[in-house]
Amino acid sequence: MVLAAAFLAARRQWRPAIMLAVALAGSVILNITVQHLVGRSRPPAALSIGHHAGPAFPFRQATTAIACYGMLAVILAADRAPRIRALLRTVAAAVTALAGASQVYLGANWLTDILGGWALGALWIAIILAAELLLRRPSRRSARARQPKTRPRPTRRQQAQPGTAAELPDANAMHSPTRGSVVFL
Repeated sequence: MVLAAAFLAARRQWRPAIMLAVALAGSVILNITVQHLVGRSRPPAALSIGHHAGPAFPFRQATTAIACYGMLAVILAADRAPRIRALLRTVAAAVTALAGASQVYLGANWLTDILGGWALGALWIAIILAAELLLRRPSRRSARARQPKTRPRPTRRQQAQPGTAAELPDANAMHSPTRGSVVFL
């Protein structure tokens, strides 16, 4: 992930590089915080293959995998054909599924630890993408500044065309008493 962010930065694609770096760093910080708050223990050693230490919920690699590979898929899928987007998303989902399934198989984590890690990673991606949309959207003040203060004047061609608003008289002026028209009852 660090290499992908460095590659994007080298190509001067700053926004995707920052989004990928924030996905990685934020998922690690968020996961460590939640692990210390929850403090769930791992499955018993008799059920696991190997020795695993530390808190179990949420599974850190599942959180980081879905946050990083999911964000990378979102970045790479931008402006691509629908089949390419589907392929990128499928690959990201497969990598994260394999990372979680291996930990359940080894007995290092409960299935709910993996599911919690995926949910936390997906939540982090959603927060990053929502923040990116809000930052990219122009503010109301800047939108008002770009709007013209007055109506644009019609061009000569628009004024000379028959049947345009410039050539037709005002309907209210035709029937006003000050114009001298006769009103029949």
